Amino acid sequence: MKKIKTHNFKPTDITTIDDACHLKREFGKIETWYHDAIFKNGYSLVNLINVLHIGRFGIILTGLFIYKDNKPIKIIRNRYSLSSFKGNEEILHIKIKDKDILKTHINDKNEWITKLTRKEKNLKINLDFIKKSKGFKGTTYLGNWLAIPKMNVQGLINIGNELINVDGIGYHDHNIYPIYTPFKTRGYNFGKLNINSNHLTWARVIKNKNKEQLLAVISKNQEFINIPKKSIKYKILEEIKDKRKKIPTKFSINIDHEKIKLKLVAEPINYHYIGVLITHYWRFHVRYKGEIIIDKMKKNIDTVEIIEYLKFF
Repeated sequence: MKKIKTHNFKPTDITTIDDACHLKREFGKIETWYHDAIFKNGYSLVNLINVLHIGRFGIILTGLFIYKDNKPIKIIRNRYSLSSFKGNEEILHIKIKDKDILKTHINDKNEWITKLTRKEKNLKINLDFIKKSKGFKGTTYLGNWLAIPKMNVQGLINIGNELINVDGIGYHDHNIYPIYTPFKTRGYNFGKLNINSNHLTWARVIKNKNKEQLLAVISKNQEFINIPKKSIKYKILEEIKDKRKKIPTKFSINIDHEKIKLKLVAEPINYHYIGVLITHYWRFHVRYKGEIIIDKMKKNIDTVEIIEYLKFF
């Protein structure tokens, strides 16, 4: 078996400026803001903003995906010119065509809250994402990555004449990639898992057939614990061919690091293919099963989460 070279991940603390817009700081890049949420009433949601620019030229791609019982029921995707986009460089505040989409503030309780507002035909979204775990940032083969593993999400979804109160758990990340990233990397498999007060964020970033980056970070009690690559094992158990591409469906993640032991198997409930320019992207609702031991406290795992798999070209 060919040995795969791997690369360590080194997370550091974040501030609100890290999650703000970086449009003017580099000549050409891809910058994305991703939020998802799984609600208690069977609904789930993903909101995406992608900015692709070279100098003063570029496009904005937005996506809003609403799921019921893990299946898509409402999909809205839009494309805008770069001139339609306004982004604050001090704190996350994004406007498109002078309409607020994402806006972060720190309230009088020192809570980091991001409001998501979307108004489309027959659809209105008004949600608060409230940061509940320590966020982190670091560098992968793709570029710069910021993650907030757990956010409480509350608010309203209005589909047609149906007004839905929602309450659940969310996740947010913000990525900044050089414009040439799709030509130098193959893609990634990414996911996260909330287990009471512990929050696992994991990824397998594939540079080429000989190099990949396995990473796992556990956020716990307002701290994060970086798991070294030697303590992580990722194994594909089943895969299928879709859109002429092989994609992993069932896989395992094992961690054995000091006081943290994890045995996890992810199986798909449903998957959703989304083509974006030169990328092939699959979003899965998966059921995680297994167990985790942290500081001798054992917890069985049986829960549903959203994960991603992406291949360039």
